[in-house]
Formats: sequence, C-alpha cells, structure tokens
Amino acid sequence: MLEDKVDDLATKGLDSRWFIEDKDQEAKEQTKKVLVNSTLQFRLLKHILEDMFKNKKLKSVDFDKPALDQRVYYNEGYKAALQEVYRLLP
Repeated sequence: MLEDKVDDLATKGLDSRWFIEDKDQEAKEQTKKVLVNSTLQFRLLKHILEDMFKNKKLKSVDFDKPALDQRVYYNEGYKAALQEVYRLLP
C-alpha cells in the first residue's frame, strides 16, 4: 500500500542524502556497497513502515478534543513523514 503511493514519486537509484558525508568517489562507492548489502534490514524496515501507514491510529496528539480538521492534518502529516522515510530506503 505505501509502496504504491511512493513508487510514483520515487526516483531510480539511491537518494543523494545517503552520500552527504562522502568526500570522494571512493567513499561514495563504499557507502553504496554497504547500503546494497543491507537489503534484509531495509526490507524489514519497509514492512514496518507499510504496517504503520496502513494501521495509523491517532495516538499522540498534544491537544484536547481535536477538531476533525486538526486530526486530518495530523494524520496527513504523519503519513507524509512515513512516505518520506520510505522513499529514502534503497
């Protein structure tokens, strides 16, 4: 479900933010190698994010008796954050 929503927006390859601390091409290649070899962890994390996206319940809100529009904004922001994290994963 989350993958369907993100795939339209995702680009091919790795997000450049993975390489922000890499100073040269060799360091970038090393980072890429580590990321590619971590597929099991990333796959599990994707499943966790998908589950969180599907089963979103309004749990942690800092206001009493929120109006419908406040709950909608909160939920949409939460889902957008999950999509952004999902999009970062290789």
